[in-house]
Amino acid sequence: MAFDDLRSFQGEPIVLPIEGKEYSFPGEDDISGETWLQLQKIMDSWRRQELGEPASVVLTNAEEEALRAELMGEGQAALIADKVSTRVFKHVLMTLMVYHMRGKQVAEHAWNSRGEALTPSPQKRPQKKKATSRPRGSRSGSNNQHPQGQKEEPSQPGPTS
Repeated sequence: MAFDDLRSFQGEPIVLPIEGKEYSFPGEDDISGETWLQLQKIMDSWRRQELGEPASVVLTNAEEEALRAELMGEGQAALIADKVSTRVFKHVLMTLMVYHMRGKQVAEHAWNSRGEALTPSPQKRPQKKKATSRPRGSRSGSNNQHPQGQKEEPSQPGPTS
């Protein structure tokens, strides 16, 4: 048995209904590997932000424009021509990103929840653990001394769940 030529696989476009009109966007087989790798960077950045880490610039402006153009294809011009709101435009783009990274079911859930499924609430974000009052490697009876001879102030206990 030999491997089939990948060119023989044809993906379906992504069709999103907006105000009674259907807009078509490039499907899974229509975006480049480079775009997929850029989406990986973005998703990784989102995950880090959900963990409370600082945001970082993932793409340059030119890369971001190229990514948006490839994900939206001719649908971008149609949305602009129909004067959709910023909120709708951003929701379409986010849904397309989720579709290409997480699959159709997750994208449909994000679309139908109006994006709320993509925004973690502050209560659901993991809390960073506070340092204990004793540094790693210190022994009991060490009087909490740092190697430089400065006493360590005891830390306050963190919030409990």
